[in-house]
Amino acid sequence: MTKRLFTWLSIAALFATSALAQDEVSPYFSADKLVDATKYLPAPPDTTSVHYALDMHSYYAAKALRDTERGAQAIADANDIYTDMCLNFSDAFGMIISPEHTPAIYKLVANSLKTISNATSQCKDYYKRMRPFQRFHEQKMITGEALTANSYPSTHSAKGWMLALLLSEINPHAQKALTLRGYEYGQSRVIVGAHWQSDVDAGRMVGSVTYSRMHSNERFLLELEEAKKEFSHLCKRHDSVELIDADKIAIGDRHEKEQWYTIDGKQADDDTKGIVVGNGRKVLR
Repeated sequence: MTKRLFTWLSIAALFATSALAQDEVSPYFSADKLVDATKYLPAPPDTTSVHYALDMHSYYAAKALRDTERGAQAIADANDIYTDMCLNFSDAFGMIISPEHTPAIYKLVANSLKTISNATSQCKDYYKRMRPFQRFHEQKMITGEALTANSYPSTHSAKGWMLALLLSEINPHAQKALTLRGYEYGQSRVIVGAHWQSDVDAGRMVGSVTYSRMHSNERFLLELEEAKKEFSHLCKRHDSVELIDADKIAIGDRHEKEQWYTIDGKQADDDTKGIVVGNGRKVLR
């Protein structure tokens, strides 16, 4: 994909009208048709356990990143409107995902994301875990979210991980970039204080289990095949085969240099000592 084509798609994606509203999607399974996550997930860590101590440690380590570029990305990741999630994963995918330019891919993604929401609801209601920002009496979420659902497991993390798996199946050559993006999407929830690390880890499990389950749905398989055909057609149409290599995708056209951060939130370099806890890129909109 040339830089000119990428720019054209970016502009069009911003100004075009959405063809599939978020409330018009059709999940592949309702909550009662999915495996109840309480049947395979462990209970969230007890407050006297070592695992809870690790959750506490992760909270403070991630909080130090809030005023960095990685923190800014975490705030942007909190927006789980489907069209915006698609754009957030477009760089890693190697192609703009939108209702206008990739209608088959977008339809598949939207229906899959709605299915994930159904997969976490029962477990959240069962455990009723308090979120970190509530536990530490933060006045409000830095993301501006009005969170009413409980904390365990993380739905955002389940969605991000599932989306990485789904898009990798459509574009296997971008799996490296997509897996990293899906992982970081979950870690963003720890940075902003919306979830504990154990919530995020459990969310990824729900994303994997639900994605596997979706492959037993005939409609999902048909829509997946249509999405693959659309992707192949667009690659040939725009002569963008070179873009599909995960190491060659045009991330640099929209991002500045990748920057890693240490556990205390400082920018890391080759000589930095200690644990590196996260990385991020400044997204150019």
